[in-house]
Amino acid sequence: MPIIRSMIPWSERLYDMSDKQIEEYIQACAGEYHANEANRKDNREVIKIFYMEYHYWQLRKSHQWVEEQYELGGDRLTIQREILLQRMRGSSESPIDQGDLEYLIQHTQQPINDILLNNKWKMEIYAHGVTTSKNMIQPGVFNYFNPKIPYLVGVDPAGGGGGDNISITVINPYNLQIAAEFKSPYISGTELLRALIDLVNNYIPKAVVIIEKNSMGIYLIHNAVESSIRDNLYWGKKAKELETMTIEGPDAELKKLSQQYRKYGVYTSPAVRHAMFELLFKHIHECKQILNSKNLVDDLCRLIRNTSGKIVAGKGEHDDSVMSYNIAIYIYYTGDNLEFFGIDKGAHPILGLLEPNLDEILASKDPLTGFFTTEDVTYETIMRDSIIETEQYSKYITEVNPRVEDPYYKRGQEDSSENVDIPIFFFNQINNW
Repeated sequence: MPIIRSMIPWSERLYDMSDKQIEEYIQACAGEYHANEANRKDNREVIKIFYMEYHYWQLRKSHQWVEEQYELGGDRLTIQREILLQRMRGSSESPIDQGDLEYLIQHTQQPINDILLNNKWKMEIYAHGVTTSKNMIQPGVFNYFNPKIPYLVGVDPAGGGGGDNISITVINPYNLQIAAEFKSPYISGTELLRALIDLVNNYIPKAVVIIEKNSMGIYLIHNAVESSIRDNLYWGKKAKELETMTIEGPDAELKKLSQQYRKYGVYTSPAVRHAMFELLFKHIHECKQILNSKNLVDDLCRLIRNTSGKIVAGKGEHDDSVMSYNIAIYIYYTGDNLEFFGIDKGAHPILGLLEPNLDEILASKDPLTGFFTTEDVTYETIMRDSIIETEQYSKYITEVNPRVEDPYYKRGQEDSSENVDIPIFFFNQINNW
């Protein structure tokens, strides 16, 4: 793995790039490699050789061929590592059940292709329920996106310059499948904004860009508001006053800025972070099949629960892809303005209706629910009921209207058990039940 990490990742987009663009891409990958502390500890320099990794189905091999390789070698782990390209393992301190982790690892999908944002930053694209056709691909731009879909784009802008990864996760709101993901510890805030502009303008023009409002995120929002993707920035109706959260401390200088742009993005307070992970665990427990992208599963395997009970990345690890995913999912569930962006959720795309129908709830609480049935109702029973209803109505009119007289009912007559008429079929139904 240290050797693989020190090589330049291959992309077929390089076929269409000039020598200058290829050199810029190599320099970006090299800078990203040297900015990573774990790589510096290996005391390795970047090897200017492209590392290519193709999956068996890209090489026109069948699943039967994979099974044959297993029969020849008999080592499941070797098949996972060298043919299925699965090299991830979880921690014993993980808050996720080991069985769930194993499922996530086994079902990790490989990207169907990639794009280079600004000809530098590699974003990997996954199958997400979109059928490609000529009218969905913009001239001169390769993509597997549908420009008509308002994709949710979660952006975790933390770190940069050798710190945490800057991470982007793109989700299809119609089925909650991951459409694309990107992360880098090296990209700067300015380059990140350029990458987002390229992503929105050239690939997903109806995207809903959701930026975490940490220190770097607020400045990113400030510049994005002045750019061509302003209308794509998510904003909530109930704006949170960030300045009340940063009256003192390192973020105090952001007060004035936050007053102007406070409606944009999402602020991950401890309560919001807790809610995000609750939604993540909901997906793991109820629809884990949609958690299938490489970066996300890789980061999920690195999560631990520390001594204080907080869910964080393990020592020396990062959870940035988890957070960019959480940011998008949190707004999907709690956003109060998604209709403005063309997302009408309705029923959950995977779990169906999240709550039973109100009438069904009331009916389930009715002690007589299911007691009566229309199975044995005949024409005679309907006529008998109609006669009884007419008699009851005549009695009521006689009681309340002094101008109406009825020979069978006297005004003011008190009811007693002796003159209450209950049809026999009523008792028959009860006894038969």
